[in-house]
Amino acid sequence: MLTSGKSDAELIKAAKPRKKPIGWQNGNVDEVTEDVSQSGDPMFKCVCSCVDEAQETWKIWVNLVDKGKGAWLLSRLCAARGVASKYAAGSVDASDLTGPLRLKLGLEERRSMPDRLKAEDFGPPSASVISIRNAG
Repeated sequence: MLTSGKSDAELIKAAKPRKKPIGWQNGNVDEVTEDVSQSGDPMFKCVCSCVDEAQETWKIWVNLVDKGKGAWLLSRLCAARGVASKYAAGSVDASDLTGPLRLKLGLEERRSMPDRLKAEDFGPPSASVISIRNAG
């Protein structure tokens, strides 16, 4: 068998459970695809990422429909990406949503499965001048 050849320090670091980055994080929307939800509604499937203090990359998957809390999150994402006017006009493209932003991450507790990160809110990149009114 081939081995990794990692040092003891690298092996110890890899064996420790990673602390999930909860709260506001600098991040990115890496990919957005259009799909249809199980209930037949148009949906954006987003793959977001952030890098924690230990320089580890985390991936967060978000499905957004224009209903309920999904509509609120979609409008927040549009505002964070500077395309709130397109959302208000009634038409947003997947390509409008990719790029840097701030993610507010929370923990989704799941029975008989490990907890996972979930996106609770979106904000403009920290160096941005885009203003978002606090809706929550």
